[in-house]
Amino acid sequence: MTKISDELLAAYADGEAGMADRAAVERALSQDARLRRDLERYRRLRQEIDRSFAPVLSAPTPTRLRKAIEAAAERAAAPAASLRRRLKRDCFIPAALAASFAAGLFLGVALMRAPGDDSRLLAASPALAAALDSLHDAEAIGAVRILASYRNSELRVCRRFSVSDGRLPVEGLACFAEDGAWRLAALEASAPADAYLPAGETGGLDRLTALMRPLPQDELEAFLAARRDRP
Repeated sequence: MTKISDELLAAYADGEAGMADRAAVERALSQDARLRRDLERYRRLRQEIDRSFAPVLSAPTPTRLRKAIEAAAERAAAPAASLRRRLKRDCFIPAALAASFAAGLFLGVALMRAPGDDSRLLAASPALAAALDSLHDAEAIGAVRILASYRNSELRVCRRFSVSDGRLPVEGLACFAEDGAWRLAALEASAPADAYLPAGETGGLDRLTALMRPLPQDELEAFLAARRDRP
């Protein structure tokens, strides 16, 4: 019997597996009761994640965050006018934020690490990028909270954050890249004790940040001021 990887099972559950892969998974499911249980647990976890992000999707855009993103839009080139029009819809920023996390969660759920991967660019989530640019440690806007700030081995500023409605907290680490964009370095989701988690580990964020230097308050203030005053 063909071994079904966690990634393939997740793709099947999400309806993203190709025809041949889908047939292979269905053959395996017909013969493997444990695999069927894993699939059911994965689906329950996905439903829980969807429910957890529902408040983010429906919440109105905070005024402070809206202004930060509108300021960024004014500095942009051609897409700026279109972006400002979209910002007038209350659902746009929360939806962008939730979508960016959902994509990451269903690719790994437990922990993902890809510091140099452009696919982790947070430009698709202007709400989160604006929070990283403007909030002090322990400050929050809506469901987004900045937890702590660091410098990594390359002396780049990295910020740990959480997104939570109190049901299924998600924590991540984003680092400020040389090109002036935030990149997701790690993402970790807590799940129910009996939930199925694709191959990965928990506690990875703690191990990752333990290798970094906490960012002193004066350095954080200087960084935030530079982000606020950039042309």
